[in-house]
Amino acid sequence: MLYIEVCTLIFSDNMRRELVVFLIILVLLVVIHVVQTTELRSDVSRLKSENEVLRKTYEFQINQIRVYYESRISELQDEVGRLSTLNDELRRDYESKISQLQVEIKRLITLSEELKNDYESRIDQLRRSYEFQVSQLQVEVNRLNNLNNLLKESYESQIKALNNEINKLNTLNEELKRNYESQIDRLKSEVEGLTAMNYELRKNLTYYMDLLSKLNSEYYTVISDYESQISKLRYELTELQYKLKYAVFPVELFIMSQDEINNFLIKSITSVSNLSKQFETKQSVNELLMRVFEYIMNNTYYQYDSIAVRSGNVTDGNYWKLANETLIDLGGDCEDLAVLTYSLIKPYINHTYLLGWYNNKTGHVAVITYTNRYWYIIDPAGNWLNNYKLMMRLILKDREGREWIWWLSPIYIHPDIKRSGLQNGYIIYEWREGGKTLTEIRGYPDITQLLQDWLNYWRGLAGDKPNLLMIGIDIFYKDLTLNELTQKLIEVTKT
Repeated sequence: MLYIEVCTLIFSDNMRRELVVFLIILVLLVVIHVVQTTELRSDVSRLKSENEVLRKTYEFQINQIRVYYESRISELQDEVGRLSTLNDELRRDYESKISQLQVEIKRLITLSEELKNDYESRIDQLRRSYEFQVSQLQVEVNRLNNLNNLLKESYESQIKALNNEINKLNTLNEELKRNYESQIDRLKSEVEGLTAMNYELRKNLTYYMDLLSKLNSEYYTVISDYESQISKLRYELTELQYKLKYAVFPVELFIMSQDEINNFLIKSITSVSNLSKQFETKQSVNELLMRVFEYIMNNTYYQYDSIAVRSGNVTDGNYWKLANETLIDLGGDCEDLAVLTYSLIKPYINHTYLLGWYNNKTGHVAVITYTNRYWYIIDPAGNWLNNYKLMMRLILKDREGREWIWWLSPIYIHPDIKRSGLQNGYIIYEWREGGKTLTEIRGYPDITQLLQDWLNYWRGLAGDKPNLLMIGIDIFYKDLTLNELTQKLIEVTKT
């Protein structure tokens, strides 16, 4: 109290107020300090406890690490001992090897000195040799330079001469160009003249066609005269025919017994046995059939049966000739040409048969054969062999020397005319299919397709479903359908 009173006396009112404020602030600071100190003590206590826990944890881990490293240090000490021993061994080994290497190095140094001396000697020799060669090359270079200069002068003169020649050629080319242009103009005028001439010649074509028609008419007139004369000769044979018709065999296969058919076919084959031997060569089946077909087409032609040779047992006016009869008569109708073909092929191909179609109006006969898994239909009267045709290329020249070509079927042309044409070179035989010339035919692996193609060829006469027949030695089937004929053919070719 005394202190306060003294202070009151000493300080003024303002100072007293300031002092009070100061004291209040001081009290607040002390309170804050006390609070913070309490909190800090609490934190210190917490941190001490956490530090103790961490200390114990770290001590445990340190003990583990110490134990691990002590064992590891022991192992390393053992390894260091082993390595020290190995190092001593290696050192001794290296020292011995270094000693050996030092000896080898000394030897190599000595050898190097010797080689150095030798190389220096050789290098000196080579240097002297190269210097000599360089001097020679320099002389050669100088010579070549002189020669090059001479050649350069020569080439320049030649180039100059060539340039002059080129100029001359250019001038000549211009002249030739002008000449060619004038010749082209002249040729154009000649082409126009030839075009006009061609027009005139085309007008003459009608005249030549008319002339050919007249020649054909005259030809058929001559043929008609020949047939008339032959008919007269055949009339003279009528009486003999009647006398022999039962003594030998019938001449119509449709009414024959199987034995009579066999006798007829065997006799026909025998009648041309000498001729068939001409085809006995080492040729393929295709070549054999082509040769036989060509022979028949060249030596026969299609003829209708003459009344003079018809006998009382010939039905529908059909007389079936033996093969040699057809050759003597220079031809016959379809069955005659088929029998001739059969007789020439049968000795070489066993599975060979006469094949025919017929309806209530007409009929037709050809030959079918099978070998090496391939089928063939040979139809000389129809000029048909597996869809191929043998055509005559007729070549005629007009008065201007131009050639005119016609394609004709040889089956309707007399053999004398064909032989004459071949000898004189205006007839050539060619195998054709669809407008193309061929050198070889092919067989059919499918019998059904072959029969269909053949019947389609004759569809205009045979119709859609004609009756079919098949004739051979010990074989005679008729009134067959296409499927039935196919089965029969497959059956007989299996034997």
